[in-house]
Amino acid sequence: MSSSSTLPVKSESKLPANASLAEVIHGMLFGLGDCSKPLLTTAKMIETLLLQQMAVLLDQVEEIAMRRDSSKIEMQDIVFVMRKDKAKLTRLLNIIGSYT
Repeated sequence: MSSSSTLPVKSESKLPANASLAEVIHGMLFGLGDCSKPLLTTAKMIETLLLQQMAVLLDQVEEIAMRRDSSKIEMQDIVFVMRKDKAKLTRLLNIIGSYT
């Protein structure tokens, strides 16, 4: 992977610009068949867990970037952190591949 790899941003969202993450998760719970009327508190709990997991992942990735004496995070740092979980790494690489 090149060190300057960036993901293009797709602007096809049908959500209002001011939609909260909990509202998006609420819609996903319904859309993915969780139940016909998912609780907003469930969506907020998922949002909290998601943000905590993202913070932990970003801390790990930032540490790897600092070990390389880099001032910015690159794709190779994320791949390095996720290398032990083959399922997640495969999903990540498939998602990245769909953007190229």
